Amino acid sequence: MHQRSCNSSLIQGSMADNNTKPVEVEVTLTEPPPIDEKEPPPPPPLHLLQQLKPLKFTPPVVVDRPIEEEQPPPQEKLSETTVSTQTHEGTEGTEPLPEPVVEDPDAGKVFTYVEEMPSFPGW
Repeated sequence: MHQRSCNSSLIQGSMADNNTKPVEVEVTLTEPPPIDEKEPPPPPPLHLLQQLKPLKFTPPVVVDRPIEEEQPPPQEKLSETTVSTQTHEGTEGTEPLPEPVVEDPDAGKVFTYVEEMPSFPGW
């Protein structure tokens, strides 16, 4: 592997001369043309309009049939069920119950100090 030496004269020769003074230029801006409120805005470019696809309104279809709602079981069937304190294996295809949600003890608490203070670039 070859080592390259840094020639400081090459770096200094490529840098701009620091002794030059900045030139001040005064720029005068003209007033913008008045806006005519009666004139409508110009239409968007044609190539943008060609990219848009029109949306079609599909009217809803009204069907004359009863809505099938799942009814709760009758009271007689509910009275036949028994409640047990024993745990039994479920059937296949059932999903386990989700974990109970534990409330945050700090919910609603106003923090005056945080563990990690915010930092901003450059500070």
